Amino acid sequence: MSKAKQKKKEQHDIATQKFQEGLQMVEKHPLFHPLLQEVYIWRNEEGKYPENGLATAASDGYIYCNPKRRAEPE
Repeated sequence: MSKAKQKKKEQHDIATQKFQEGLQMVEKHPLFHPLLQEVYIWRNEEGKYPENGLATAASDGYIYCNPKRRAEPE
């Protein structure tokens, strides 16, 4: 595997890890947990996520998360 591909994979894995940590925080929160049960989280390359943003919410109950962006779990 080339160094560029390996670096991209590592960045993606870090983004996925941070996303999962943040999602766990939301699941444990007493206010947001019930709301999370009413939406669909969509996080993959085929989603309607914003190119330069983290996520967008749609009126059909989906939250489209950008799989390419990295952010702290909070």
